[in-house]
Amino acid sequence: MPVKGSKVVLDSSFDVDLNGLRENYPAVDAAVQDLTQTLELGYALPEITSDLGDQVYARLLDYPPKGAAGLQQFSVIYHATDPELSWTEPYRTFTLLTITDRRPPT
Repeated sequence: MPVKGSKVVLDSSFDVDLNGLRENYPAVDAAVQDLTQTLELGYALPEITSDLGDQVYARLLDYPPKGAAGLQQFSVIYHATDPELSWTEPYRTFTLLTITDRRPPT
């Protein structure tokens, strides 16, 4: 049975966090776009569970412009719905909740 793909939604708190990172990380939007595409296309990705609630997960996000120093630069917290086989509803909906710098510049 064909299934509609997943979708990614940015919570307003994520937008606030992202705006705060842009000054020090001008390519952070490209990194988030890579994450968005990965979530939309990846049907069996491993998920890091979080103690923030049911179906709330974490993912470490690289910042490629920094090379090896940018590996796992950011922590992203997101909510994910259960998979749903449907013609009209997304397979899963991922809501990005927060993004934080794990190693802020000093």
